[in-house]
This record gives sequence, structure tokens and C-alpha cells, in this order.
Amino acid sequence: MEACIISGNLPSNERTSDRKLFSSHLAPYRGAHLPKFKITVYDTYDMSPQGHTHLSIVLEIRSGFGSIERFSFRRWVGIPGHQTIDGTYAKRACWNAIAMREGDTDPDYFEGYPAELLEIVNAHGEAISMAVMDRYGEE
Repeated sequence: MEACIISGNLPSNERTSDRKLFSSHLAPYRGAHLPKFKITVYDTYDMSPQGHTHLSIVLEIRSGFGSIERFSFRRWVGIPGHQTIDGTYAKRACWNAIAMREGDTDPDYFEGYPAELLEIVNAHGEAISMAVMDRYGEE
């Protein structure tokens, strides 16, 4: 899996509305002070020979105290040709790519992850996975 992690905002040419596919919010915890998550997904118009779509994903984490952490990265996400690139399957696949924790897959999946992002996915990946399953169901 190739991941290009960029902390901060997307370049201006990647924030155009014609490239934005969807945004999705999750609040896996109850309580105003606990983190809430949002992804915004952009199409890069790039596909692998296996048919996987190369997406640009912006993850925002909001704490109850007003702080926002933002991570931007590209990830190959396997969305079959018979599924829409902005539908339920795609949303579930993008969230599941975010929720991967160390030990869930090969260590090279996390190459290039900043330490802060790795800490976040290890701490919240399971809660995100459960919230994704509650919202979008199982595959």
C-alpha cells in the first residue's frame, strides 16, 4: 500500500469542488469532551491496474475543547467497479482505511505516517471501526 502523508491543508488545486467526493462525520464516543472525526475525500482520477481508486483523504479530529488536528494523505482504496465512488461502500472503505491499527495489517501500510497520526489510529481505530459498522453495516 502506498501512502503519501501530508500534515496540514490540501494544496489549493485539490480543494476544488469538482474533485470532492464526500464528507462524512463520526462521533464514536458519547460525551462533549471526547474526539469527533470527519473525513473529506477527493478523487485523484488515478486507478491501479487492479482497479483500486487512489483517493486523497483529509482526516479532521475535533476535541471538545475546540482544538482541531488535520491530516491529509493519499491512499489506494479498493472500490469495485460496480460500486459508486461516493456511495455507502466507498464511505465504509475510506473509514476502514483510517481505522487500521498496527497489528491489523502489514507494517509497511503505516510507512510515512506521522507519529501523531499513528498514535491516534492506535488509540481510536477500534472505536471508529465499531461506529462505521453501526452506521454503514457490514460488507
